[in-house]
Order: sequence, then structure tokens, then C-alpha cells
Amino acid sequence: MDVKGVINLLEYVKDQINNLEQDILQKINEENKKYLFSELNELTGVQFDAVIYINNSDVKYIPKQYKGDAKNIFIIKENEGYNVKEYKAESDDYGLFVNIIYYKKYEIPGYLVEVLKMLPGDEVTAVIYTDNSISKLYLLLKQGYRLVTTAS
Repeated sequence: MDVKGVINLLEYVKDQINNLEQDILQKINEENKKYLFSELNELTGVQFDAVIYINNSDVKYIPKQYKGDAKNIFIIKENEGYNVKEYKAESDDYGLFVNIIYYKKYEIPGYLVEVLKMLPGDEVTAVIYTDNSISKLYLLLKQGYRLVTTAS
């Protein structure tokens, strides 16, 4: 085998290793997502379609199984979780904010926060044009609207 053949073989092996790494990472993320939703169900007694995770200026949308507009949403800001009833985009003297009206507030264990930090968020590319669309809520939070919470 000549030098060019060895270089081509090494490139092929490199590509195969990269593909395996991507497959492994995808499997790990899938298992972490299943674990997250299972633990949230155990903590709250509620099955959620998606989680919006807010950590400082980082906002992630994590759907349970699909990329459609979720109906039952759980918002986690740092280590506090909210079973969302509805939301309203509002403004005050300090600027724009999203007021989350929630059914119940939960303390999120540190191990779940670590899972959330590791999981990649899905991009919400299509906004479903309804007043309380979850994708619209996600996009407002991504744009930097601050979060205010109110118990229902």
C-alpha cells in the first residue's frame, strides 16, 4: 500500500470514529432525556410534554418525544420548577417580562439540574400562532424577557 492509500485509510478510520462518537453521544442524550422526564414525573406526579430550562441567559427547550408544540410544560429556572398553567407577556418600568402563572412550584434536586445542563436543547423553529403557544413562550425567553412567577 502506498502513502496515499494509507492516508485514505486513516481518513476513513477517522470518519468511522467520529460517527461512533456521535452515535454514542446521541444514545447518552436519549437516555438522559428519558431519565429526566421519569424523575420529573416521580417528583410532580404529572406527565410533561416538554421542559424549558433557564440558567442565567441560557434557555433550552427539551421536548419529551417530538418537536411539536407541547401542551403540558414544565419550566425550570436554575433549581426551581413550575407546572405552568398559562403565561402573559407584559412590561413594567424595568422592561419586558413573561409572567408565568403556575399550578405548583417544586424544588429541583441538584442531580436533575446537572442532567439539564448536559442535555442539548432543541431549536424551536416554527411558532404556532396562538396566544399561549409554548414555542412563542420559548422564543420570548430566548429574546431575553425576564421571568416573573405567580401562583394560580
